[in-house]
Amino acid sequence: MQRRQRANGRDTYAALLDAALAIWSEEGINRVTMQAVAERAGRTRGIMYHHFRDRDDLIAAVQIHLRDRLAHVFDFAKTPSRNDYLMVAGLMVDSPELVRSFLSRLLAGDAREDSLLAIARSHYREVKARNWLRPDIDADHAAVISLSMWLASMMAVDLKQNLNDRRAEASRFAETFQRVMESSIIYPEIERPTAGESVSLSRSKNR
Repeated sequence: MQRRQRANGRDTYAALLDAALAIWSEEGINRVTMQAVAERAGRTRGIMYHHFRDRDDLIAAVQIHLRDRLAHVFDFAKTPSRNDYLMVAGLMVDSPELVRSFLSRLLAGDAREDSLLAIARSHYREVKARNWLRPDIDADHAAVISLSMWLASMMAVDLKQNLNDRRAEASRFAETFQRVMESSIIYPEIERPTAGESVSLSRSKNR
């Protein structure tokens, strides 16, 4: 019974965050209220206050939820269908207000204290340890360049007005992002050495 109650609580919490994300994406942050989120999620206002102290607590939780989604880009255990280069550009099509808010906070804060940048730095240090980073590229520089491309994707998508054009632009920018990273920063997947394989052997196999 207790396990079922905990599971139901987690499901409710996730549903509330998803509802808040949807409202923020579609209507802007000012529309994200305790009442609006409860109605969108099909829950009571009392349930909202069970999970969040107030609206500020809700907004903070939504921002963390988005950060966690973005952090998946730096997860080595990716599925073959996941396109990391399209992640932020794709979100910009459907969630411009939310992504813009997140990137603004990233730029305004102290880089040394930003949790997502810390995840990115750790990721690229592991990339370098695996010999996937191109010679003479600093791992911290690679992390910063990767995140700066998210800002570039926001600007590229914003150049388009029509929804279909914005989706097409997101896909095109993802291709540009990949070319930039794999020509200057990291090696393409087909050129990366596997565990125990030397870098030179991996390169020779793909010539």
